[in-house]
Amino acid sequence: MGSNMGSSNKKYQNKDGSFFCQICGKSNQGKPNMMGSVPYYPANKNMKWLKLCDQCFREYQNPKSKFYQKVQLLIGSL
Repeated sequence: MGSNMGSSNKKYQNKDGSFFCQICGKSNQGKPNMMGSVPYYPANKNMKWLKLCDQCFREYQNPKSKFYQKVQLLIGSL
């Protein structure tokens, strides 16, 4: 496998350009506005976006939730 700089979300993208949620795996196929993006900063790299479906994104909006903490842990491991 070669370096895939700049294509961090390719494995989460369908051929038609729709995305899978990077948390639950749900596709937003046919509903491009059913996605939220959360910025994160991998160690020593430029900002990237975590793609979340609308449901996960809504849950992420509550910083006191376990879900929010789970996403923060995931971001920390990227």
